[in-house]
Amino acid sequence: MRAATNNLNKKPNLLSKENNMPQSTQTNIVEKPNLLDIVAWICAAVSLFPFAVWLFGEVSRSRQLSDALTISVCICVAVAMDAAVRLHKPKLGRRALAFLGLAYAAVLASPYCGIASMPLGMAGLSLFLMAAGFACTDKPRFVFAAGVAFYAFLMLSLFISAFDMPLRALAGNISVGILKLANPSAMLVSLPEYPPQIGMIVNSKNYLVAAECNGFGLISSCATLSVFFAALSKAPIRDRLILALLGVLTAVAANALRIVAIVTIAPHFGKEYYMAVHEACGYFFFALALLAVWKTGRAKIALGRRSQSPDGS
Repeated sequence: MRAATNNLNKKPNLLSKENNMPQSTQTNIVEKPNLLDIVAWICAAVSLFPFAVWLFGEVSRSRQLSDALTISVCICVAVAMDAAVRLHKPKLGRRALAFLGLAYAAVLASPYCGIASMPLGMAGLSLFLMAAGFACTDKPRFVFAAGVAFYAFLMLSLFISAFDMPLRALAGNISVGILKLANPSAMLVSLPEYPPQIGMIVNSKNYLVAAECNGFGLISSCATLSVFFAALSKAPIRDRLILALLGVLTAVAANALRIVAIVTIAPHFGKEYYMAVHEACGYFFFALALLAVWKTGRAKIALGRRSQSPDGS
């Protein structure tokens, strides 16, 4: 009788992990990573170290890339705080283990893939960071979106040199097209220099469409942000692709308007304040484009949530 009473009065330990943790989580998480798990993480990090060094070198050499990476990281942190993403002790669950295995596969296959070796290595770096995110957070969709956006940024950074002149020509042509609406004499010219340069003639004044005018930092920032929101959204694939494309088009338009504003406004302030106005116009349109992409992405996610709610509200 006493034993039965003790069993009835015995209360479950509500602080124990077994009682508080969902059943699916209990089966999906390895509570105490063994030595083999730790070695797997360390070996993956070491094998991906050359790709991380390459990325650091590219970001260090390019102010546009460094600005884009800094802005993208800050925005991801802001979204993480808004989404209440919480960090916890690393737990190697099935999802984290699968992505870690994919990272290994990408790195091991990259030396044998010729021209695709670098993109494959960058995919391995992204997959490794996603595996770490899955192991340390409770928001897999956010981790996946951040990983996809990071890979998009890596791919853009691979082609910064190849995109330089085409983006300069595109920015110059769009800017001259806008300027011709008020000033028909505006024109785009090729300067006889080596390496080849692109110039603009507006109101009998010559302007150089320099490397910083290609808008690569703005385009890569907006592209990374729009890809992040597209991956985070639960919309159909077509709508996600449109959202990512809108981010790029917004950046291209903002960069062209930035050039128009500089050419139109800066000369009125004289040589003393020309560069200050130049920078002010650049940051203004940079912020405007990022705000537009941010608002569009957040609106798309909110619309998707409302459409999935039972009452549609």
